[in-house]
Amino acid sequence: MIPVKGTLDYRCFLGAPWRIDFPASELGEVPYHVILGGSAVLEDPEGSPTRKLIAGDILLFPHGSAHALHDGSDASPAPARQRSTLTTVFHENDGTGDRLDMMCGRFTLSAAHERLIRSYLPRRLVLHAPENSADTATPGTRAQVVGLVSLMRAESATENLGGLAMLNALSTALFAVSLRLASEVTEPPDGLLALAANPRLAPALTALFNEPARRWTFNDRNPPRDHHWSKI
Repeated sequence: MIPVKGTLDYRCFLGAPWRIDFPASELGEVPYHVILGGSAVLEDPEGSPTRKLIAGDILLFPHGSAHALHDGSDASPAPARQRSTLTTVFHENDGTGDRLDMMCGRFTLSAAHERLIRSYLPRRLVLHAPENSADTATPGTRAQVVGLVSLMRAESATENLGGLAMLNALSTALFAVSLRLASEVTEPPDGLLALAANPRLAPALTALFNEPARRWTFNDRNPPRDHHWSKI
């Protein structure tokens, strides 16, 4: 129902001390960060507690909120520079401390649908897929996330033919599997993700999205085939 376009903006190779400040995004843009190696501290200017992110963490800002990531020290960050290849822009510095490897990008939604995301998804999502490879990951969504991130990591490190198109397509897929993973955690977020995680309510959500113009009621006795509202 919601068209999404994914873009990988850059890949960070940073040694401490480092810091990146991200301004609020344009309407319809959802920034994301994937920690591939090392760690980062998330600083939220809107007052939420800081949080340490580790390898395997995926961070999304469905509301496009301003935020900052840094190495956790109070030291002045080492100057950073950007280096472009055919597929990837690398954000690097000469810091000699602990190293960070991170992918940063954004998901872009149409203006007609961005309100739905902002209304029904939390301000930020932190997901974790800690397995080292898709081969060792537990079967299911987590393994899909690990496999997808592994492909993105490999494509961004080389200059293969069609690599940029591949990275953007993989970024788009990352949006779907990230929200799927969020709906499967022990304590899913409020809103649509919590509803999608409920096996009794998920069919109703599917029916609503498939026929948004229909005048649905709690007493509907003529649901679409395969959607058993009587169970709700």
